[in-house]
Amino acid sequence: MGLSQQRLGTWPRIIIFDYQAGRSGRHAQSFLENWQGHLLVDDYGGYKALFAEKQTEPCTELACWARARRKFFDLH
Repeated sequence: MGLSQQRLGTWPRIIIFDYQAGRSGRHAQSFLENWQGHLLVDDYGGYKALFAEKQTEPCTELACWARARRKFFDLH
């Protein structure tokens, strides 16, 4: 068993997809309510309220590197 599998072996592996007709930040806020954890999102401003310090139980933002990676590719 590799090191990464040892670390992840006890963690629940879950992916949730919630489709909404629009991209408003209120959809994410409504869906996640007071959930606390790590959340991978792109840099869309509608998600920023989820990571605000004023929240009593903020999410931890795991930012998407896709756009930054593209810029490095273009420079190369």
